[in-house]
Amino acid sequence: MTLHYGSKGKQVQALQMALLRLGYALPKWGADADLGFETWAAVRSFGLNHAKKLPDGVKGAEVPDALVEQIVTLAAALSSSKTPANYFDVTADHAGKQRRGVRSWKRVSGIVLHQTAVLLGPKVERWYDVAAHVGIPTDGKIIQMNPLDQLIWHANSLNERTVGIEISGNFEGVDGNPKTYWKPGGGPHRATSAQLQAARDAVQWICDEIAARGGAVRYLFAHRQASDERRADPGSRVWEHVGLWGQSQLGLSDGGPGYKVGTGAPIPREWDPNRTERY
Repeated sequence: MTLHYGSKGKQVQALQMALLRLGYALPKWGADADLGFETWAAVRSFGLNHAKKLPDGVKGAEVPDALVEQIVTLAAALSSSKTPANYFDVTADHAGKQRRGVRSWKRVSGIVLHQTAVLLGPKVERWYDVAAHVGIPTDGKIIQMNPLDQLIWHANSLNERTVGIEISGNFEGVDGNPKTYWKPGGGPHRATSAQLQAARDAVQWICDEIAARGGAVRYLFAHRQASDERRADPGSRVWEHVGLWGQSQLGLSDGGPGYKVGTGAPIPREWDPNRTERY
């Protein structure tokens, strides 16, 4: 049965449940089996994110069957994706001061690895106002602070098209060289094995989540590639165990030899033996 503005019933409710799973809010009425203004606005928003325009809500207006099928199919794929162990979703638990607006899922093509440059504790509340999408404390929790489709100012010129992962600690830019750590935050610290595994799990999970919504992650960057003030970010140890892992296991790219944006610096040979740039 083709759905219209004003339709009611189980098919409408299934559509609403799929929209909620995909992150499209229905704050007033929820999955009430009534395709009213709130649900129409969510469907329209999904359509705009996937290059399928719908008019504003008009009595009797039709929701294309193909669009309904796409929403339900993507939600089903997302439901089957594996949530990583030790995952905590706090996206609804705080004000989200860092959020700058919703992006199209197809706009999100990369992930940026960061170090916090200070040691943040494992309590999830400590991460609420961190300007990133995901945080990794020393115990290996994966804390999602912000929805992945939210624009967050975390990585300079890479902001608009990336998701940010912050790993707690003030790490040496070159592992074993204390002259290369960010002194104001204390340290140097060293990323724990639990953090490195959690960061890999987070990268895989982010790739799966975005793919389930019709997008594709193709890049895994270091923050140093976008800022001359972040040369040690996230550090050689994190890059070796997460950045290079993402390239070999997931086929992700750091942009290639010499790649940088804005005032950034390329990946150096101290981080990747296949590169020629010096730290």
